[in-house]
Amino acid sequence: MFQGQERPFDGCWLILGDPFAQTAVTGRPLAAREASHECCGWERNVKNLKEAPLDSGRDESFAAIACVVKPQGRRGEVAAEILTDFPGRFQALKEVYLENPGSEPTRVRIERAWPHKGRIVLKFSGIESIDQAQDLRGRHVLIPKSQRTPLPSHTYYISDLMGCRVVIAGDGREQNIGIVTGVEQTGGSQRLEVERQGPGGGELLIPLVQEICTRIDTAAKVIVIDPPEDLLDLNTKK
Repeated sequence: MFQGQERPFDGCWLILGDPFAQTAVTGRPLAAREASHECCGWERNVKNLKEAPLDSGRDESFAAIACVVKPQGRRGEVAAEILTDFPGRFQALKEVYLENPGSEPTRVRIERAWPHKGRIVLKFSGIESIDQAQDLRGRHVLIPKSQRTPLPSHTYYISDLMGCRVVIAGDGREQNIGIVTGVEQTGGSQRLEVERQGPGGGELLIPLVQEICTRIDTAAKVIVIDPPEDLLDLNTKK
């Protein structure tokens, strides 16, 4: 199944996509992608501008929707890996930004875009030769984060889930469990990868379902969980 496909609400959060991609999560809660120069709704955040924001100093104001793989043709076209759950957006895009390691992303116009063998072929204005296209290999194609595809209720970009605190709330107090470091996709299910805090540490896997993840507030970077008995112990990897 294409990674960016939206799934129907079935009582679980649905997450589409990665850290760099525009990926989203929904209904189950669902995760989607469009990495943020990063993926839950894909359009990932570009980290070291390798997908999310560059290195530790990546620009969080951009989301990566593709990554240039190689030249395609002889007139400056490039083939790019699709990093968004919404590939239809390429046909409407007139301009994007190209990752520029070590400096600000460069704005470029898109002359043409078409799908080819699971990738997207892009022709950028000013790129007219194979050599110029070769220089773009490995660079992320970015959009302002404000232009990410709007997501339906209970759907989240994976990049927005990254870094969220996971807590158990009750009796007016919060028990800190850990920090979200990723989203594991296994078959039709998704699980939050959480780095546990406190003695022992380890990685905790939490099913991304509404019965357990009772509140997700990406603006406040907090996920409230109500786990079944023994879940935290059984799902922790040391």
